[in-house]
Amino acid sequence: MGRPMHPFFRLCARLAVLAAVVAAVAVAAPAAYAADPAGTVAYTAGVVAIEAAGGAKRFAVAGSAVESGDTVQTMKNAEAVLLMSDHQRIYLKGDTVYRIDDYRFAEQDPQRNVSVSSLLKGGLRVISGLIGKQGNPDAYQLKTQTATIGIRGTEWSVLECGIECPSGESGEHLRVYHGTIDVRNEVDHLELSEGYGTIIRSPHGTFGTMPATSVKPVVPSPAACR
Repeated sequence: MGRPMHPFFRLCARLAVLAAVVAAVAVAAPAAYAADPAGTVAYTAGVVAIEAAGGAKRFAVAGSAVESGDTVQTMKNAEAVLLMSDHQRIYLKGDTVYRIDDYRFAEQDPQRNVSVSSLLKGGLRVISGLIGKQGNPDAYQLKTQTATIGIRGTEWSVLECGIECPSGESGEHLRVYHGTIDVRNEVDHLELSEGYGTIIRSPHGTFGTMPATSVKPVVPSPAACR
């Protein structure tokens, strides 16, 4: 018997169905609808805001579009799930600021696809989409306060852990649930695979591999997985 499905995997299975429906609609739509958004807000709880690159702000609800250049902010005790057009799924925990720096996806032209984003504050959990699986290691990057993360088709999380963490555990907690991520800062570089993680305390400091159980995970609420 296989392992029981984690609640976030159940969420992602449903989002994958939603993504397939969106893709089917896009194929059937007239050419006038070719300029699809970078992604869609699939779920929100609490106050979630989107700020466009030009400075315009709006509240996010399920179904809101997100574009390249947008910054998504979840307030304390809020959360959100983003579904990008390449089927990448991004869970944002409360008190998080996440910016979509450069996102371009065209299934028929994979060499031009790119997903570059920044975690400015808080924590997130990601299941990679087609961009992360197409074999171009430079196509996907997530930048944090201490490191740059690339992926090889995976599920992973990163969490800023500050004064609320016990002594010796402060820093950015990276944990891999499936697949492999490539992590580098100004002085160190390492690949992390399933079952492992690391804590990065500075962009100028070294970091090492440790068991995933020693790294704090990002766990969506049950409501985010319904």
